[in-house]
Amino acid sequence: MKDILNSKELNASKKQRTIEELIVCGKENTDSIISVAEELNDKHLAIVLSALESISRSHPDMVGQKGLDFATKHIDSTNNSVKREASRIVGNLCGFYSSIPDSAIRKLLDNTDDESTVVRWSSAYALSRIILTKKYISSDLVNRVENICEKEEDNGVKNQYLKSLKKIAKKKV
Repeated sequence: MKDILNSKELNASKKQRTIEELIVCGKENTDSIISVAEELNDKHLAIVLSALESISRSHPDMVGQKGLDFATKHIDSTNNSVKREASRIVGNLCGFYSSIPDSAIRKLLDNTDDESTVVRWSSAYALSRIILTKKYISSDLVNRVENICEKEEDNGVKNQYLKSLKKIAKKKV
């Protein structure tokens, strides 16, 4: 995998797709990818997380709990691309795993105040999916998300929250 990431012939999106193909085709597994990714710089880590995020949308089982835990570790990265992809992985997987780490939720909540719109959007994406899960749909987290939504000024970010809040309101009627 390091050869792929260090290749001068491949751009970032081709590197991401190549890593995705390796995992989906069974030539690599998430565990081995994650063990290599632990040692990567932020640029390469973002590419790996982007590949895992893409896989988590269609094959959540291939990313698994280990991928969820790995993503959780990186939600509070100093790199916005790493934060974005890690948050989206949590959002994609939250419906498949009954226990989202409290640390993931805390970090996502912290990122709702980030100056970067893309970081706030990805946090909104994840939180909006978490509050729809059985464990959180009737929790205080919904109230916190409502408060965050009211303060959010960017419509794209705000809409992430509003979609889930509307679904919750319909279920309560």
